[in-house]
Amino acid sequence: MGGTTATTELSYAESPRVVFDCNVYVQAIANENSAAARALDMLDAGAIILFVSDEVLSEMRNVLSRPALRRLLPGITERRVKALFQRLERYAVHLHNVPEEFRYERDPKDERYVNLALVANARYLVSRDKDLLDLVNPSLSASAVFRSRYPMLKIMTVTDFVKEIDELTAAEN
Repeated sequence: MGGTTATTELSYAESPRVVFDCNVYVQAIANENSAAARALDMLDAGAIILFVSDEVLSEMRNVLSRPALRRLLPGITERRVKALFQRLERYAVHLHNVPEEFRYERDPKDERYVNLALVANARYLVSRDKDLLDLVNPSLSASAVFRSRYPMLKIMTVTDFVKEIDELTAAEN
């Protein structure tokens, strides 16, 4: 498990447990002024406990090394990618061999994030992926089964997540 800093706003034991989808990391590296970068900063401050897995790290390495993505988002540099992985190694909790509890026929590649969140007993799964967000969309009847089976897991956009954690932190102070 990674360390925490002395400037923890919430106590580590009370910090929300979180999983980020790959697109959050991409956005955080591409734009250091984005909501995703702010969410990642919460890890350094000890305001959240972030979980990663072998599968998530592998996908991140693959995506962040794509030449087409780097051309599209020039903020993704080798230096920033290396810094991200060092940051995760230092602060994130790395879980190995995450078992499959949840299967998602609509988008099987998203299963890795939901399963990691479930095993980590995470409160939040943060993503911009419509397939993941639809799992908790109250206007979709198909999401009712997911929400009843996993009521503790919130799947939300990074902007909503940052706002909610900021509100939790403010309430603690």
